[in-house]
Amino acid sequence: MRLSPQLRTGTTRTRRWLTALLGATAVSTATLVPVLTATTANAAERPGASAFTTNDVLPFDMPSASASKAQGKLVFAHYMPSLPVSLDNADPANDYYARNYLKPGGEGGKHAAYGGFLRDRPLPVAKQSGSDWKLKNFELEVRQAKSAGIDGFSVDLLSVNPGSPLYQNQKLLLQAAQNVGGFSILLVPDMTAGASSSTPQSLAATVADLAGSSAAHRLADGRLVVSPFHADSRNASWWGTFLSVMKSEHRMPVAFFPLSLDERTSLSSFKSISYGISNWGNRNPAWNSPAPSSSPMTRAKNVQSLGLQWMQPVSVQDERPTQGIYDEAENTQNLRNTWAIARDSGANWVQIPTWNDYVEGSHIGPSAGQGWSFLDINAYYTAWYKTGSTPTIKRDTVYVTHRTQSVSAKQTTPQTKTMRHRGGSAPRDTVEALTFLTAPGTVTVTVGSTKHTCQVDAGVDTCVVPLGAGTVSAAVTRGSSTVAAVTSPQVVTNSPSVQDLHYVAASSRREGSSIPVSAPAPVPTVPASPRPTVPVTPAPVIQPASSTSTVLFPITDTYANEGAPSTEYGSDPLLVSRTGPGARAYLRFDLPKAPAGKRLTGATLRVRTAPDPMAASTAAHRVRLASNAYRVAELNWNNRPAASGAVLGEVAAGAKVNSSYDVTLATAPLASVLGTPQTVAIDALGADSLWLWSSENADRNLRPQLVLTWS
Repeated sequence: MRLSPQLRTGTTRTRRWLTALLGATAVSTATLVPVLTATTANAAERPGASAFTTNDVLPFDMPSASASKAQGKLVFAHYMPSLPVSLDNADPANDYYARNYLKPGGEGGKHAAYGGFLRDRPLPVAKQSGSDWKLKNFELEVRQAKSAGIDGFSVDLLSVNPGSPLYQNQKLLLQAAQNVGGFSILLVPDMTAGASSSTPQSLAATVADLAGSSAAHRLADGRLVVSPFHADSRNASWWGTFLSVMKSEHRMPVAFFPLSLDERTSLSSFKSISYGISNWGNRNPAWNSPAPSSSPMTRAKNVQSLGLQWMQPVSVQDERPTQGIYDEAENTQNLRNTWAIARDSGANWVQIPTWNDYVEGSHIGPSAGQGWSFLDINAYYTAWYKTGSTPTIKRDTVYVTHRTQSVSAKQTTPQTKTMRHRGGSAPRDTVEALTFLTAPGTVTVTVGSTKHTCQVDAGVDTCVVPLGAGTVSAAVTRGSSTVAAVTSPQVVTNSPSVQDLHYVAASSRREGSSIPVSAPAPVPTVPASPRPTVPVTPAPVIQPASSTSTVLFPITDTYANEGAPSTEYGSDPLLVSRTGPGARAYLRFDLPKAPAGKRLTGATLRVRTAPDPMAASTAAHRVRLASNAYRVAELNWNNRPAASGAVLGEVAAGAKVNSSYDVTLATAPLASVLGTPQTVAIDALGADSLWLWSSENADRNLRPQLVLTWS
């Protein structure tokens, strides 16, 4: 999938803005409290939770250092030196983040049009004494990342001016990594920001100055690794001169690792001068499919086939109020997809964009809105990627992710610039419970007064339910015992003050209260403040009548194919609906009886299209009840059962590839057959085919689901 034009221009525009906003040589304290700012604090994080990523707050045990290094795989997190944990060493309740970046009227109202500069901020640290507070804060972030299995920061060199505060932050970050030890800094000259006007000679002088630190990342043979952002904005000859100057004048041979927005445009010219290749990546599951034939997988393989190293981008999400664009990450689906690509493509290194880019909402570092959840989840997938083995789940854990407003919610402040969907995965309003379990269990997700239940397997599983107003919580039970539970600190509102489409998160082992954790290791450097709640202006929440939901997976599914009339497809990972030659999908669900005192008030069939281009459909596809008179292992086109029962709904025309769709079903026909197994059939109403994942897909989250709501 080619990167959208908005992503190419949007990233460049953000970086130039940050440099102009924060990178001046001198900053007037009357108008801009130093170059960097701090955080707000008001709501307590779980008492006793570790200030780092330690085994007691994770569902698994972190691998040993030797096991992590055995395969030579490295993980870097992209770091923006303009957005550290504190910008002014002020009281977090009234620091620069609180006063100017999170408030729509901050910085003299310059960000009012889009509701404020940021929607989230770093997890606060207490105000410190001493002139070395910046260094101590950088050391804290290094320790946080290192504790989660991250090998280094890929630092965006926003400034090449040694006299600027941003440049000093870059130097301090190198010093912090050197002081902590066992953590390196990958130098990333930003060719869209500070280095945009550099010559090969001047950039070499800048890089050589920063590489004087022993923390600058080098290969075992001593070569300095340099990974310029938007490297393809210069040609191979330009970079060849840079590499020559680095070697001849500065005595620093370089392993060139260009980071491009689209590496395919420069691969042929860069391959002869490069050690490795990377790209910035996309931020939604539709454009980050881990299927073997998908664009991300084939692009990685193309680079590796040239004998070059590949650095895979792994991302959570992306929302940019300043640019008016966002991606649909589908809760943690995009994160899990990109880690699967990293593993399955054999990526040599991983870069996580980003650790702390709150302007683009792509951060994984501990923050007010996300807590530690995304960093802790990343720790699991980092361990899997580095060791090549799935970590053993030792402690039942549930993470809950959701937005604090629906995609269509209207803000109450006079915000004139709102975010539009950039493409890829379709927008959705969902809550996800991501479970890491030692044995199967039942997860109950409560949204406001509505309860939803899912059966979840041992290992990693998900339960995805509709978003609604009110408090969000999740609890996992096994038998009569609750083994993990968490209530999100962030409340969902129908009338938000500003548009905010980034996913917040909470962890049962950090914010939860049902599972004890041991005392954390001491934090010798920077005392952490309690986790704040990102400010929202709540409106009165009207709660619906009490309701519950049940999520069902098919007990069997298959399809009949006129093109191969005697072939059975009961073990196929796909379902097909089409005309000419005909194909009809069959899904059988074991419908439960209505809970005592409740009736069926809603039914939704949730399906996901496959990533193949043929999976999309311009036609609508009807869903109706069908005969149960078949055995799935024997069903084919010649003996296909009739599909003449009540029409329940339809998959609307225009389905896209690799996208989820919720089909609202009529409840009356289903209510009359509760307590029995029932088959629904999907067949085409037009000439175009529809390809869906079946219950044979290894990823439970991609299988069809029937969601029944009771009230």
